[in-house]
Amino acid sequence: MEWSTETPQVWLHFMCDNRNRRDDISQPLHLSNHPGYRIKQPQEFFDKYGDYSLSVLRMVKQMLKTVRGDGVVK
Repeated sequence: MEWSTETPQVWLHFMCDNRNRRDDISQPLHLSNHPGYRIKQPQEFFDKYGDYSLSVLRMVKQMLKTVRGDGVVK
């Protein structure tokens, strides 16, 4: 894959699925409260981590399919 100067910026964000420890209330899966990390060399990043990233995205997709609305895994 070739990247050009018109390629949009690529940012890495982490997902958060924490619990509120005080009252043990589940929070839905969401982006963490962080602006993310800019990937300055996306070509190199995806050459190195692309297969792993795709595997993680597939796992997240499958998890989202199997989680009920109350956050409990079936």
